[in-house]
Amino acid sequence: MIKVVDKHFSLSQICESGQCFRMKDHGEGVFSVIAGSRYLTLYQNGDEVSFDCSEEEYNAFWFDYFDLGSDYGRYIACVNPNDSYLKEAVEKGYGIRILKQDLWEMIISFIISQRNNIKRIKKLICLTETDNNKKALIENVRTFEADTGLELNLENFLEVVAF
Repeated sequence: MIKVVDKHFSLSQICESGQCFRMKDHGEGVFSVIAGSRYLTLYQNGDEVSFDCSEEEYNAFWFDYFDLGSDYGRYIACVNPNDSYLKEAVEKGYGIRILKQDLWEMIISFIISQRNNIKRIKKLICLTETDNNKKALIENVRTFEADTGLELNLENFLEVVAF
């Protein structure tokens, strides 16, 4: 178990930010995240986040994924105190970090996110994870096409999401 203490690292804020959709809040400070083919359980108690993985996996992947080498406190300190918009954004999202996500996963998430809310997007992303849900995903893609007037190449779309 790897422990990180950082007041600018909030799993809850990251989970609800709309930045990634395969992160889940299980309640009571327990979170899970799927990134590419990796799965991780995390625990947060105040400013302390525990990573349930080996030190090798943490250093090889999760450290960069959560951008833990960057000093977000320094970024926040640079916000002009007279800029009420940025000041409010920093107060509300002090713990959000820029995730280093897989490019294809980001593209698929972006396509699915059009004209959807975060809860629905998370559901759609989960649907892409199993063959049993292929039909439901196809129906949602068709709904997206009807709602937006855009046409997705469904065969390429399904190929990209690993069906």
